[in-house]
Amino acid sequence: MAIEIIPAEELPLKEQAALFTEAFAGYVGGSFAMDAAGLARFLCAQGADLCHSRFARTEDSFSGFTYVNHTAGVTRVAGMGVPARARRAGVARQLLEHVIMEARDRGDTAVVWR
Repeated sequence: MAIEIIPAEELPLKEQAALFTEAFAGYVGGSFAMDAAGLARFLCAQGADLCHSRFARTEDSFSGFTYVNHTAGVTRVAGMGVPARARRAGVARQLLEHVIMEARDRGDTAVVWR
């Protein structure tokens, strides 16, 4: 599966919220519906930056995301999701590899998940 990684800032929040909802459907902590306003609150609470956050796109749809906070030379993965239809295809691995590569290129001292 060919995957293109694009900046989150290129995708409207409404579409991001729909993928977020799909990615967490049936999640162990419980499913929930996310709308654009709820996603904006989540991003604010996490300090996520859409300029550093990324979405994975396959030929027919978006297949995953990672929300990233970048502060003082540290990249933090603030949230990540892949919908069930795209799991086990390497989407999460490619997203994380891309985030790590960008952090390395910026000269960041660490990449953390929390």
